[in-house]
Order: sequence, then structure tokens, then C-alpha cells
Amino acid sequence: MTTQPCRLRRTLLVLLLLLVGLALGLDLAYFIDGSQELFPTAEQTAAVRLVTGVGAIPLSLLAWLIIRRLRRDG
Repeated sequence: MTTQPCRLRRTLLVLLLLLVGLALGLDLAYFIDGSQELFPTAEQTAAVRLVTGVGAIPLSLLAWLIIRRLRRDG
């Protein structure tokens, strides 16, 4: 039987994981779709790919840490 604070913490971690997953999904969609310009230049496309690629690293790390914490707490 889990206590109320443990259940609350687990629920908040799951919600945070969903939020991070949504942000990572949007980051991936922006990486694939690229700049929203009608005719983006190669420099604009490269800049978008660089920023979204670098942005995916902390989001992925955060998701991994949350999953690790959820598994540890069981």
C-alpha cells in the first residue's frame, strides 16, 4: 500500500514525463518540418536543425531521468 504523498509524487512525475514527451515530440516535428518560411534557405534549415538537435539533448536526458526515478520508486 502506497501512501498519499508517494502516489502524488508518482502522478506528478508521470505528468512531467508526458509534458517532456510532448515537448520532445514537438521538437522532433519542428526538426523534420523545418523552418516555416515559404522558401527557406539552406542557412535557415541548418539553423533550425542545429537548434532542435541541441534542444533534444536536455529533453531526452530529462525524460531518461524521470523514467529512471519512476522505475526506482516502483
